[in-house]
Amino acid sequence: MRAVVDARTFHKAVSFATTGCHHSQLLPILNNIKIETTPNKLVLMGTDMEFAVQVTMDAQVEKEGATAVNAKQLLSLLSLMKNMGKIEIESNGLFKLCAEEAEHEFPVIPANEFPLFPDEPQGLSFSLPQCTLKRMLQCTMFAMGNTAENLTLNCVLFEIEKVPQKIGHGYRFNCVATDTYRMSIISEKINISETTELPRFTVPSNSVHKLFKVLQEMDEEIKIVFSPSLVWLEIPHSDMTVHCAISNLGRNFPNYEHVLTLVEHPITQLKTSSVDLYQALKKIEPHVKTIKIPRIVFDITPECITIKFNEPDAPSEGKVKVPVVEFDGEPLQIVFNFNFIFEFVKEAKRNSAFVIMSLKGSKSCVKIDCSNEPFSYYIMPMEPPEV
Repeated sequence: MRAVVDARTFHKAVSFATTGCHHSQLLPILNNIKIETTPNKLVLMGTDMEFAVQVTMDAQVEKEGATAVNAKQLLSLLSLMKNMGKIEIESNGLFKLCAEEAEHEFPVIPANEFPLFPDEPQGLSFSLPQCTLKRMLQCTMFAMGNTAENLTLNCVLFEIEKVPQKIGHGYRFNCVATDTYRMSIISEKINISETTELPRFTVPSNSVHKLFKVLQEMDEEIKIVFSPSLVWLEIPHSDMTVHCAISNLGRNFPNYEHVLTLVEHPITQLKTSSVDLYQALKKIEPHVKTIKIPRIVFDITPECITIKFNEPDAPSEGKVKVPVVEFDGEPLQIVFNFNFIFEFVKEAKRNSAFVIMSLKGSKSCVKIDCSNEPFSYYIMPMEPPEV
């Protein structure tokens, strides 16, 4: 195998492929990326057997072949060589990199030991802007579970459903995550033909984080294909094409739909600035970050939300007011886990000027909607601590 590649593009491609790798002592092949030359193309692949990345980039190919190289070592070296213009790569017993005055060699593993990347499957497919899917993951991944006792929560649900008749028609793609204390859901309208197959697919937390790294803040459309065994994505970039394949682990996501009805007919509803709310919580953050489960009180009136500590050892001066823009209903006092409310508001303020809170009482589930995007958050209030 021998080829000449652009140094910056090669570094970027190796970085994407390395995302799929798994640092394993039991399966050392997964510590490597596969590098293969085909006519005018260089193809790189990394996988942990649940999430796989394949990157295809242009190359001046002099000799076709394939090998597997330690991903971490190669990426570390390329970070020092990415400004060297062109890099010549060669594999003949060792993997060799040559650029300007530099020359480096790596041991290799036979490419035939490397897992195969799956072909595009037959299944339901649709397109989304790359930045939209990245945003959808950003709005849900923080609410995933993180416990070995219940792996069904350590994931994000990808699902396609019909748009409810009361709000429109057609189909939408949902991303949902919950740890049973809070739930985050965001939707995006998609164009697909009429179908009776509405797939649901749980993406494990490790794969969610890897996919988030691969996605860029770009408007280019990506292709998403659902099949019974995997989700397959084609992600175009200006200088390469990235394919991802996520295996279906068969986890049964909780039936979350009943949560959507818990805040119907609220007794209190209010609208406030997401930025003002974020800044208020940011002022409180230094005082609660050392507390394992920090509680804060929202005193809600038609004029403002007064946010204060609800911890016996919290400083008495910790109190912040947030103006209320619109209010309907009864004044209410409610206790939240600071981290759970802060993580949502931090994401909501990126795209939405306002958030709308719907409450049925001090001990009932609270729904918070964003004004400018279909992003909703459900959170269970807390009991105040015993003093």
